[in-house]
Amino acid sequence: MSQNNQLPRISSLNSTLINQIAAGEVIERPSSVVKELVENAIDSGADRIDIYIDRGGTEKILIKDNGCGIHPDDLELAIQRHTTSKLRDQEGLNAIRSLGFRGEALSSIAAISDFSIVSRIPTAEHAVKLEFDPYTSRSRISPASANVGTTVEVIKLFQPVPVRRKFLRSPKTEYLHVFEVLKRLALSHYEIDFRFYHNGKQKLYCPASHQKYDDRIASVLDRPFYNNAWFIDGSIQDIKVWGWLGNAKTARNQSDRQYLFLNGRIIKDKHISHAIRKAMESVMHESRYPSYIIYLDVDPAIVDVNVHPTKQEVRFRSPRTVHDFIYALISDLIRQHTQAGSLVDTDNVLQKDQPERINTSLKINDLPNEYSVSDLNLSENSEDLNHLGIPVMILPGNILITRRGDELRIIDFANLTRHYLLESLSEQIEQSKLKPRPLLVPVNFTFSDEQIHVVIDNSAKLEQLGFEVTPSGPNTILVRSVPSSLPDVDIEQVLHKFINTFQQGVNDTGSALMEVLSAMVEYTAMDYSFTSLSEIKSILKRYTSLGLPFLQKNLKGYWRTINSQELLQILNDGK
Repeated sequence: MSQNNQLPRISSLNSTLINQIAAGEVIERPSSVVKELVENAIDSGADRIDIYIDRGGTEKILIKDNGCGIHPDDLELAIQRHTTSKLRDQEGLNAIRSLGFRGEALSSIAAISDFSIVSRIPTAEHAVKLEFDPYTSRSRISPASANVGTTVEVIKLFQPVPVRRKFLRSPKTEYLHVFEVLKRLALSHYEIDFRFYHNGKQKLYCPASHQKYDDRIASVLDRPFYNNAWFIDGSIQDIKVWGWLGNAKTARNQSDRQYLFLNGRIIKDKHISHAIRKAMESVMHESRYPSYIIYLDVDPAIVDVNVHPTKQEVRFRSPRTVHDFIYALISDLIRQHTQAGSLVDTDNVLQKDQPERINTSLKINDLPNEYSVSDLNLSENSEDLNHLGIPVMILPGNILITRRGDELRIIDFANLTRHYLLESLSEQIEQSKLKPRPLLVPVNFTFSDEQIHVVIDNSAKLEQLGFEVTPSGPNTILVRSVPSSLPDVDIEQVLHKFINTFQQGVNDTGSALMEVLSAMVEYTAMDYSFTSLSEIKSILKRYTSLGLPFLQKNLKGYWRTINSQELLQILNDGK
């Protein structure tokens, strides 16, 4: 009840307020505008789309395409609510084939900005321009000069609703959100030429590419991903699955490189995500996320895309069938590459449930002659080496056998060493003790304009990691030093990793640095050619004596207990 004791009455909202409320549902930030307008351009049949934004899209967004255009008689109708050219009846709703159909995008955008459309259809002699005033809800139509297609311009987004404008982030953050949207659209439509400009500078150029995907993937993501990805292809009933699944080298600490498309639309599906992650368990550590670009081409009738306001979530008629098929397809792909000797993540090779303690009855004389242990005093106290035990032998593939009390242990020595280095380096970073090592000859690297800006803007973070970089040209940087602990690190790979990590902006700098640090260790060449087991023993003692936390952590990813029969079987198999 109101303060004057009068009963509040129900009334209809005016059209301006209705559109501004609808904008809150459809338009969250400049990237939402770009997504809606570029999807409209794609649906119009365009094979070239130019995107221009200023100050992250907060000041200006202009989308230009060469599609079929909008009929002059439909321009005013196009900015009304619930109007669309993409949906006619219930049958169409049951089998959506376009990227958009809500019929609210243009009306919502027009209600919260200075908005104009210039469009020309193929049969028209000239273009027509519509200008909309969000304050009076009035539009004006006039002749214009333009090629066939549509150009939409959005000036000062959220100016008519200042409270919404206050919630926008910095122009750089908004720009990165727009860039991510365009990356997804570029990855889902190889047949379209995309050109993206920010503040007048070109940030993304993706020429149309038919059946030639490597250049598009390399320009949108990077070349290392494409070089370390397996092509996946399979079909069942009305579903075709294809794309690229990154091997363990492309794994990340977050799920930011998981692109899943259904009929050209970016989606999220927990069943599919679970199937991929489950299938990758055998070659990837459980704390890491696989990277992939996977496409599903399905009959629109067997999937409902209208279950989420942004259509990012879908509902399959038979989700279990989709889950099991993708799991089987990826599992078979992994088996093929593993048998062929492809690199997998050996972090997880030994990561199995620990068996119970087993008293071993293996005697030294039982071991094959080529595995000599004469240089060790096996009667010494193995507790000196904490969880790791006394080394007994080295097997091919940098696998170490140790004995601790009445246990035999098989250790993935290469990954144990990498983990040790990671923990050691992270401790040095926390204490600001990570020292750089000057290169005898500085190395030049060439990157895109956007990538160069990421490196320069975050040069202080690179210094924390032991790299000293300086600009040496419009698109080149000079690396003058590398971490002293990793003299053989692959600098180019690390820089790509650094750029990809910081390009989208990060909420937790510490976690981002750790992700890059992990890549640094992964991209470092290491020598495991040891002369004796005594040398291995001294290395294990050094790990223990440093007292790093990793020795107290769960080490099951690096060793497991075996019995004597298993060891003999391993040795026999090795012959």
